[in-house]
Amino acid sequence: MFAHTAPNPAEWGGPRYIYLRADFTSNASRVWADFIADDKSDSAAVLRAFGPNGTQVAMTQSAGSYSRGQVVSLSVSAPAISYVVLEGDPCNHLDAWRIDNLAYQPVPEPAAVLSLLIGALGLPIVRKGR
Repeated sequence: MFAHTAPNPAEWGGPRYIYLRADFTSNASRVWADFIADDKSDSAAVLRAFGPNGTQVAMTQSAGSYSRGQVVSLSVSAPAISYVVLEGDPCNHLDAWRIDNLAYQPVPEPAAVLSLLIGALGLPIVRKGR
């Protein structure tokens, strides 16, 4: 689910400090996104990850200044990411970025991991019988 934090959607990324938050229905272990600079004044893109209790568990930030249309790919990893926040440089409230290719890798369910382990343990037995 995505939600802007502006009272008016047209203000997203505008002169007020506004960010994009993406919540996941199940925890993720890795999240990545492309940030596209919208003008020559963009100085940093920030991707923050938060755990189930709302504490920040990972963060990455680009460095430098970027030209209009330049793409910056960022990713974060942590054992349990419940949501991420994508934003421009918190010190420069005029930074606005376009976001593309937001994706995540879900944390494997315990039952799925157990099935994989049982299958892997059974392979030598099947090969020995042939």
